[in-house]
Amino acid sequence: MERRKRTRALIEGDRAVLERIACEIQRDHEVRVVREPAGELVMLKVREGARRTQFYLGEALVTSCTVAIDETYGYGMVMGDDEQCAYELALVDAAFSLGADRCSEWGALIQEQEKLVEEQRRRRRCETALTRVDFSTMEG
Repeated sequence: MERRKRTRALIEGDRAVLERIACEIQRDHEVRVVREPAGELVMLKVREGARRTQFYLGEALVTSCTVAIDETYGYGMVMGDDEQCAYELALVDAAFSLGADRCSEWGALIQEQEKLVEEQRRRRRCETALTRVDFSTMEG
């Protein structure tokens, strides 16, 4: 599973799944914290629609962390101030980069979360679509 999809599913899905996988990784591997979870500001790059040019919208607070399992590094970053989540994401990233024994089992759990997250998004899009106003029918 690709890193971006895996991270999104773990952040937006059930937090218990991320915590469970992180606990299993810590139990099975010796983890070394390379960089403690810390808050930082990052610039938000956005693409303008009409001319397709990029510009910086502003700054966002993120929390990031780096860990190592053996000599394999993992990186976790989450919007906001959530040190535990950043640490757990870094653990998962390192384990998947290492190719840990249980990656296929964890991958199946994460894919379930990805499906649930996509279903929640679909429901929100449908709810939003019901509130749209068609201004062409409002002519007086």
